[in-house]
Amino acid sequence: MNYQFLCTSHSEQLASHLDATAPIWSSWMRQGEAARRASNLELSVQYFGCAFDLAVLLVERFTAHAEADGLRHCERLLQAGADLAESLARCGHLALRREYLNRIRQLMYQEQLRTPLLADRLPEPEKRLTVTLDAYSGSVRRGSRSSHAAMRAARQSLN
Repeated sequence: MNYQFLCTSHSEQLASHLDATAPIWSSWMRQGEAARRASNLELSVQYFGCAFDLAVLLVERFTAHAEADGLRHCERLLQAGADLAESLARCGHLALRREYLNRIRQLMYQEQLRTPLLADRLPEPEKRLTVTLDAYSGSVRRGSRSSHAAMRAARQSLN
């Protein structure tokens, strides 16, 4: 998968100043949430996608364990990825949603290989916000704690 929300020029600009990007990431996450609350899902996908791309840059340049403004880069990746996946699902882009969820898992696995002594300190994507699709209505709902085991089993059967 080679989808990117940030153009090459903006990616390069951000990559040259990654130590100062935490406020930009936070701003994109706030704007994405505001767009989602206003039911402007396509705009929320754009903001969450840019925040996700920035989180990927941070993880790849530093490590998932590094942090800026009190938030580890792996947490930025999971938060932006989960919000992006939820917005993509609400827009009906289910295949693209799956691609991004797989990319998150791949990035976290690469991080475990890169920093094996710290691998047990990485949060698991499955413990993050669970987004489920109601098969009959197509609506998205947040999973409850009691449904996490059932959702994990369902996800494993799909993989």
